[in-house]
Amino acid sequence: MSTWAQIVTRLDAFSKVDSAYQARSSSGGFLSVVVLLTMALMVITELRDFMRYRQTHEFAVDTDIQQALQVNFAMVVAMPCALMRVDLLDASGNRQNLNIGISMQPVSQKQAFGIGSS
Repeated sequence: MSTWAQIVTRLDAFSKVDSAYQARSSSGGFLSVVVLLTMALMVITELRDFMRYRQTHEFAVDTDIQQALQVNFAMVVAMPCALMRVDLLDASGNRQNLNIGISMQPVSQKQAFGIGSS
């Protein structure tokens, strides 16, 4: 036998199993080689796909405004409501004054921080 054949015949993935429980056959060896080659092929193709992957970004502007965006938030500011002004600046640089439609309710310091409420 050649040296490669000797190496393959000595190769045993389950060397800790007692030889009395081992049943070697040519079909079992052939199946092991087929499974090994299949797994190697799968790893190679996955690596190839991973290396060839290119991410592309496509952006589209939605020009059709169908509904207004509702934003709800609550905050306490130490300032009279009459002096408050709410402006919105979006990512495109459009500025809007939102004082109309915003409910500003004066609260005391005790109400704002829950002091004395049970």
